[in-house]
Formats: sequence, structure tokens, C-alpha cells
Amino acid sequence: MENNNLKTAFRNLKKDRTFSLLNLFGLTLALICSITILLWIREQNSIDNFHENGDNLFIVYENMHVEGAINSSYRTQGILAGPLKDKIPEIQEASSVAWLKDEPDKATFELNHKQYQFETIYADSNYLKILRYPLVTGNPNAVLSSAESICISEDMARAVFGDAKKALGQVINYDGKKDLKITGVFKNLPKEASQRFDCIINWATFLQENDWAKDWGNVGTNTLVLLKKTADPKLTAKRSNIL
Repeated sequence: MENNNLKTAFRNLKKDRTFSLLNLFGLTLALICSITILLWIREQNSIDNFHENGDNLFIVYENMHVEGAINSSYRTQGILAGPLKDKIPEIQEASSVAWLKDEPDKATFELNHKQYQFETIYADSNYLKILRYPLVTGNPNAVLSSAESICISEDMARAVFGDAKKALGQVINYDGKKDLKITGVFKNLPKEASQRFDCIINWATFLQENDWAKDWGNVGTNTLVLLKKTADPKLTAKRSNIL
């Protein structure tokens, strides 16, 4: 019986080849689209999922009331992190972070009269307590504690010093402006990271170069927060109105 059904189906295919090819093409296209969408969803869901305590990590979205209008964005004041943590008990850690052009931008470094360019961000000492990128060497609780500190990737360490462990404690010149001490080396970021960079310079350097970031009236940096496990994100957002 099954053989007869297959023969009948095959004869029908031969009778109207154009119609059959169109159906086959449509089925193939539908399958390709479905697989593509599933792969895209899988990729999107994997973005930043490697972070420890990922469910408690947030970036601050700020509503500013200006002349009767509300301007909303992820751009915040460069001095917001400290007051947030001090006044909102649900916040375990808060950190200021900046990308030069809303994404990592290359800065120039020099050692032994040789120049290098690497993707650079600026963040305060709490950054690696919130986003716990694994360190090859260095103390995560102190790696960005000094105003002249910098934490670099394995790739940057190898490019400049030949070996990641040799980089710790070395001094490298930043943009011809100041010398920075390497206080940590982090493992190269996984492909699932939404932001990719080669090094993190202490936040104090960013504030020295950008006075506007010290003013409550100016925005342009990002603020990350790590909520306590018992915190309710919606309640925490309401508490932020006290600032």
C-alpha cells in the first residue's frame, strides 16, 4: 500500500513539474528561514550570559525631565555610581564606565619607544566586581584601585611583553600623557561579550580628561549596577527616584 502511495505521488510530481518545483522551493525557503531565525535567537540569548550573577546585572536607564519634556537614555552622569550605591540599599555594587565613542576606541600606548594601539575603556574599581572577567593575574578587588592603574587582556600582554604573567607590575605610557601601572591581566573576552576591548584604564584618568563628566548636569557615560540577590529590580528602580 505504501509503495502505491509513493508511486502515485511521484506520478503527480511528474505531471506538473512547475507546481511541484515551486512547492519544493517554498518548503526549502521556509526551512532555511526557520533555521536562520532559531540560530539568531540562540545567538542573542547567549550574549553576555557568561557573566556570574547575570540575572542581577543592570545598566542604568535614566529619565531626565528638561523643560517639561522627558529625555531617556542609557547615558548617565560620570559621578552617579557612588551616590546610587550609598542611597539604595538593594544595590550591592555600582560602577561608572565609558567608551570613547559609545564603543571601545583605540588609544595609543608606548613602551621602549615602540607604539601600540588597543581598544580601550575606562572604569572604576568596582567594574571587575560586577563583571567578573576572569583574571590571569592580579587581585580583582584591587586591580583598578589606583588612579594610575590599567588592566589589560592576555592578547595585549603578549603583544607588548611577550607573556601575560610578565606584564604584571610593568609601566606603560598612555597617549603620551601619563604612565600607567599594569595591575592585572584578564583572559581574552569570549565571543559572546557584547562589548569587546583590550584594556581598562582607571576611572580617575577619564575624569581628569573629561571635566564635564563631574557635572550633574551632563550625561554621556554608563552606570552599571549589581543588585543583591534578594532585591526586586522594579522596587529598586522606584527607589532611584530619590536621587
